[in-house]
Amino acid sequence: AVDGDVILVRPHPVPGAGYGAFQIVGKSLVVAADGGTVRVHGNVKVRDLPAGATVVLSGLTGFGQDSVGPGLTLLFNAGSVRVQDCAFQGADNLDCLPWPDPGDGRPGAYVQDCADVAFRNCILTGGAAAGGEYDAPCYFGGTGGHGLQVHDSVVGLAGGLARGGAGGDAIWVALGGDGGHGLLLDSGTARLDGGSIEGGRGGIGDDFIPIGGYGNGGHGLSVATGAAAELLDVDLLGGAAGASSFGVPGAPGQPLDSLGSLLDHSGSSHAFELSALVREGESLQLSLGGAPGDGALLLAQLGPGLLPLPEYGGALLLGLPLLLDPLALGSVPASGLLEVAFPVPELGPGFDAIPVHLQGAVAESAGVRLTGAGVVVLLDDA
Repeated sequence: AVDGDVILVRPHPVPGAGYGAFQIVGKSLVVAADGGTVRVHGNVKVRDLPAGATVVLSGLTGFGQDSVGPGLTLLFNAGSVRVQDCAFQGADNLDCLPWPDPGDGRPGAYVQDCADVAFRNCILTGGAAAGGEYDAPCYFGGTGGHGLQVHDSVVGLAGGLARGGAGGDAIWVALGGDGGHGLLLDSGTARLDGGSIEGGRGGIGDDFIPIGGYGNGGHGLSVATGAAAELLDVDLLGGAAGASSFGVPGAPGQPLDSLGSLLDHSGSSHAFELSALVREGESLQLSLGGAPGDGALLLAQLGPGLLPLPEYGGALLLGLPLLLDPLALGSVPASGLLEVAFPVPELGPGFDAIPVHLQGAVAESAGVRLTGAGVVVLLDDA
């Protein structure tokens, strides 16, 4: 592929099968599922994007393999990464391999040194840890993989779920491992808009020595010193404590464990759904959630951006200036979900695929709230 391509991926022809691992290095690409579930058996990696470059991943279901890696790895990206309607699961640790300590499960998604990452309606699940066994390298059960682990990056999550993996259960006369955190923010900034963040369960202990501090449930959201999290209407849940056959059971995880900075917005999150691929002659289906009577607006641009707007409950994720003035979609009906369809006209000669970045805004009684952002690819019908 060359810079700027759109890659459409149909489901694997063999039911239940998937494609192999792939990586995108230093170029703008859209990789989008076309017509069903697209499974990737192996790590998906995006790295070294220069400023101004954009990668969009849409509709993929990825699984880390062979105890080796996360489902998704994002590294050293000065450009923008947009991930929508995807599910990534970190590898289970089956062989007591290091990550970063022996026996740990792998993260659903690992983000390091990235300037602008946004997930929308994604499921990120940490892998299960290896169990502990007496007189073995993994006497201590490993820690479950974190649903999402963020280091020195700016990340947004709108909707979806981030869940930590289970701590390793003791196999024979050993200690259980801790559950993974739903989201571990060890440095950087995270904006969370709706959805759920859940810790993984602690591992079961099997050591007669009464040692505490093992087999603890993972925290929902863990924010380290110096990191900052911004929350709007997010469900946080700690992981269950691990039991112990003879010794001291673990402690349950906390919904929130923070030594960093927190900004918790009042108000409600607003769901934002859209068609990922629309061909000429079809209609772009769009929906916005809100309270009955709220006004709904649509913002559009051909490229992404990042402008933090805490007064609007999040950030503008579109480049400026906007492609069009904000488009009034109408009022949210009694059902709480405004649904709109836009027919797609002929794109014109020379245009095979046009990615368009969209974001909603809802005027509620407490003020205007931005939604998550999404990308629709307009396609030539040929």
